[in-house]
Amino acid sequence: MAKTRYDGVAMILHWTIAFAILFMLIQGWLMVEKPFGDDKFADYQLHKSLGVTIIAASLLRLGWRLLNPPPPLDGPRVETFAAAAAHWALYALMIGVPISGWLMVSASPWGIPTVVWGVFDLPHLPMLADLPAEAKEPTEKRLKTVHLWAGYALAGLAAAHVLAAMRHSMMLGDDTLARMLPFIPLLKK
Repeated sequence: MAKTRYDGVAMILHWTIAFAILFMLIQGWLMVEKPFGDDKFADYQLHKSLGVTIIAASLLRLGWRLLNPPPPLDGPRVETFAAAAAHWALYALMIGVPISGWLMVSASPWGIPTVVWGVFDLPHLPMLADLPAEAKEPTEKRLKTVHLWAGYALAGLAAAHVLAAMRHSMMLGDDTLARMLPFIPLLKK
């Protein structure tokens, strides 16, 4: 019998990462508007800690997906291709956006450490941390632009993902959304 829904591990990782990203995007946009001070430093440390956690959870989710393939997509070929491409793009952004932040912090002329959840220091990447002083600020600025636009891309793709799931559930009346929600019965086929 073909698999009809995601397993519990996939669901837990999916929803944990989804809510972490939602929080991260909102918190990231709000924190850059704050004046510099102790609260802003704490916000940045939280943002960076959550970014490291999202990388780890996303890699775990990706590994789980490769070892435990999801239920097959059903529908027109162009839609299933678009859905698969969107999923892989989401993985790339879930991992790439936090990495772009790590690159940006590593190039920063300020050299502020990243203390992950107050437990350990995430080292700056030597290729950027060791840049000459005059190259740090312009490099950080370019990486900040990459991080910002990658964050926008992640937000846009995540919104499209949610809208597509809602379309399947509300307009097409299929199980696409229910397959990722625990305790929601699947339609009988």
